[in-house]
Amino acid sequence: MFDALAIDCALDGEFMPVRDMNEQFVLRRNFIEFHIHVRDRGDFRGRGHLILTTKRLVLVNREDPSWGSFSLPLIHTFNEQFDEGMMGRFHIDAHCRNDMGLLPHNAHFKVWFEQGGGLRFQHIYRHVMRRAKEGLDFNGMMMELQDPMFVGRCEEFGPCQEETLFFMQVQQPIMVVPAQEPYQQERIMQQEVVVEEVRPQRIARDDGFEEGSQNKGCCTIF
Repeated sequence: MFDALAIDCALDGEFMPVRDMNEQFVLRRNFIEFHIHVRDRGDFRGRGHLILTTKRLVLVNREDPSWGSFSLPLIHTFNEQFDEGMMGRFHIDAHCRNDMGLLPHNAHFKVWFEQGGGLRFQHIYRHVMRRAKEGLDFNGMMMELQDPMFVGRCEEFGPCQEETLFFMQVQQPIMVVPAQEPYQQERIMQQEVVVEEVRPQRIARDDGFEEGSQNKGCCTIF
């Protein structure tokens, strides 16, 4: 069901979508506005945040209690258009095919967000969408997103604002101390790769939203 256009997909306690076993988070963008139209179901408008995974774009509504989220599979997304208007306001306009019949018709969705980082988001979103349609698994996609050449290309689009949170890979040193007897041995430092999902801490805002407070800058993409 993770590859189907769907409303009210499952979220965890931090308003992150529950993942498929073969799905990884790529980035989160806070403080967005969006509008989804589905014929015979009406219009869904909201404000909140988006999550880009290796399989889908999830729009999380934090404004209207009547519905919580919309899941838009990348493999069914088409006719996408991107525009960075005046004052840095970034706009996505796209359609998503209703392939499994969970909704009566295709969805037409629009997403807006302000501040910087729009071009970097566009580059990552288009790359992940293209590779998803080509059938690349999430391990291969993660390796590409972490490749220094890809990261360097992303950095050419300028810095991201604190509204964008990436999920990254962290290396933590582990000290291995061999037994000291029957003779003294030197301490060996090894590096073990530990995969961590950067979960933004939730901070209450006056407008009712919550924003991440850690790992806000640009970092290695996961």
